[in-house]
Amino acid sequence: MSTPHAIPTATAPDPAETASASRIGLVDLAVIVIAAAAGLLSLDGQRRLAAIAGWHGWHAWLLPIAVETYAALSTWLMCQATTRTARYRMAAYVGIGVGLSGALNVVWHLVAADVITPSWRIVVGVALVPTILVALALHLAAGHRAPAPAAPDEHQADEPAQRRRYRVSRALVDAAAQALADATDPRTVTGVELARRDPDARSVRAWQMALAEARTR
Repeated sequence: MSTPHAIPTATAPDPAETASASRIGLVDLAVIVIAAAAGLLSLDGQRRLAAIAGWHGWHAWLLPIAVETYAALSTWLMCQATTRTARYRMAAYVGIGVGLSGALNVVWHLVAADVITPSWRIVVGVALVPTILVALALHLAAGHRAPAPAAPDEHQADEPAQRRRYRVSRALVDAAAQALADATDPRTVTGVELARRDPDARSVRAWQMALAEARTR
């Protein structure tokens, strides 16, 4: 006669996990909305500034796309950096990208508000942006692809510590041997007693190991 199999019961979802997933979803949605809204505003201002500098039609859109892509890429690479040096380097790229985007938008709004009038200085500055972006992008790619510094050989890195431990152990063994020689009954000498009298506060375990080696001499 076959034994009936137990019917698995559905487990209720963990409220904490559900709440955490909901928060993550809300954060992702908010980031998308913020990035999309701010990006559209920034793109429009830079496109109009590009038109003042002489780019028209779809060419004018290339300027804000290049600027915002560079700023977004450098920010993402900074978040992915695993070392402090890499984070500092990427933070500099982020500052350049954000500063360039902000400067272009500020100039456009000053022009739109008739605070300043378009001049040859604005045209020259905007015209230089693509060249600057090419150099920044190549520099960013080179820095991102640069190989990480080679880790020191494990044995070479540990060698000084091994020598220090050897010297300390030898000195401790010599001290333990001297304690055995000075004692009336060497069998009564313990690691606890030597550790209690040790001015360098070395551990009981270290003294016990030193005594064990000293007794084999």
